[in-house]
Amino acid sequence: MRPHLLLMIFTVVFLVSPVLGEGDADYEIFLRYADSPVVESDWKLTRARVVYKGSPATHEERYRVIPCVARMPDGTIVVAVEPGGHKPIFIRSSDGARTWSRPYHGVLGEEVRTISTIGVRRDGRLMAVSEKPLRLAYSEDQGRTWTSGKLIDTGPLKGSWVWTGGRPMELEDGTLVIPVAGYLQPGWLSAGVARSTDDGDN
Repeated sequence: MRPHLLLMIFTVVFLVSPVLGEGDADYEIFLRYADSPVVESDWKLTRARVVYKGSPATHEERYRVIPCVARMPDGTIVVAVEPGGHKPIFIRSSDGARTWSRPYHGVLGEEVRTISTIGVRRDGRLMAVSEKPLRLAYSEDQGRTWTSGKLIDTGPLKGSWVWTGGRPMELEDGTLVIPVAGYLQPGWLSAGVARSTDDGDN
């Protein structure tokens, strides 16, 4: 046997032997990893197809079509295809994205100014964040109409330049998590999350 190969085998045995012997903690970590239900899978590409096409946009509006996808409790897929402004546009699918509805506008109620990223609450309502000021907004009809919720306290991020760019979420314990961004002080852009465990009261 070649000397360098023998040295490699010795080194591997020396490094592994504590894990298999007296290193019980390391051995337990290995078992937890091995028993993990997460498995690898191969993704197969399918042919791309257009499910929504916006109107021809000017250079200033080139980011107008920015989809945000949400899955309702009954399996319906709702997509905000054109966010922001006072006329967000949605499409939806009830058969696993095989067919899609005609685009429809969301009607914003009083104090709801914008709709961008969308999430789903445990009670089945769509949830979004209206900006300037940041306020929760809800839809019970898959984005067709929106009503205002509670104002969002963003803590040290003060002033009018506070916005959201991430999906609002409700965790299993009912905690609301809202991604926010803004300025702690002039010139220093910061990002974080606003959290509430009492349905947005605090």
